[in-house]
Amino acid sequence: MSILAGIDEAGYGPLLGPLVVSAVLFEVPGEHRDASLWRMLSECVSDDPAAKTRIVVADSKKTYNRSKGIGILEETVLSFLGLAAPETPARMGELLKLLAGDEAEEALAYPWYQEQDVAVPLSGRALGARSQAERLRRVMAERGVKFLGVRAIPMFEAAFNRGVAETGNKQELLFNQSARLIAGILKRSGADDLVITADKQGGRDRYAKLIAKKFRGSRVTVEEQTRLRAHYHVRRGNARFELRFVMHGETHSMPVALASMFSKYVRELYMEIFNRWWKPHAPHVKRTAGYAADAKRWLKETAEVRAKLGIPDEALVRQK
Repeated sequence: MSILAGIDEAGYGPLLGPLVVSAVLFEVPGEHRDASLWRMLSECVSDDPAAKTRIVVADSKKTYNRSKGIGILEETVLSFLGLAAPETPARMGELLKLLAGDEAEEALAYPWYQEQDVAVPLSGRALGARSQAERLRRVMAERGVKFLGVRAIPMFEAAFNRGVAETGNKQELLFNQSARLIAGILKRSGADDLVITADKQGGRDRYAKLIAKKFRGSRVTVEEQTRLRAHYHVRRGNARFELRFVMHGETHSMPVALASMFSKYVRELYMEIFNRWWKPHAPHVKRTAGYAADAKRWLKETAEVRAKLGIPDEALVRQK
């Protein structure tokens, strides 16, 4: 058997809200390690956001925006989560704890993330996620595929600012978060054949030095380094794995696309909590998604109330 892992992020560019990096794991028969999971599971999974009867697994930028709503994103996330968890939590805080583990505790240091007693799912479309999960489980079993789980790491504003100050740039910060997930995958996986695919990170083309720095004592063999793709074989003691960074990885790898959706969903849950907390403090200010232009509008309109509340910018606003 082979283990296929996908890693992707959401929230790399915004000024407000967390950066979330997620990893998902699948087990597949060794002869299918390079096959398309979309094709193998086409009976119940589609990369077309317009699909009505199948679970959509695609780049989160194609499956979610404010006009489309969170329905597609939430149905997919909760369907796959149904394969790994005995039952889906009914409250947002419980769901975030399930996805993020101990990392979710860090949110409680920020007042605008503390009110997590919100019912989930947020959309009616996701109410059928449990039955979708059973259908998905059946098809995957027929193909010899297993979903092994997901981990999402949120990094909140003040921690993000400290991390950028320490590394000097966002690219290395993002890689460090991905490396934490890779370390967890190595600890969990007992497979001799592990392939980890990630979307290209911040425009970086070369990763060998970063891999060697984060996984000290490793032997890193460069197979390919181009603008479109970077491919490495890594040996660390008895552990061996392939690590691939692919431009537009969400369109080439279903695990990467699914990781993108988990990351986006976790970020949107935190932004939902964020906006709910701020509403009574600034009732006439429209919600924000946290991205540059809209975040600047929101910051301007909340400047007076933030000063009254004594909230420092370094705890709220990401610096890069």
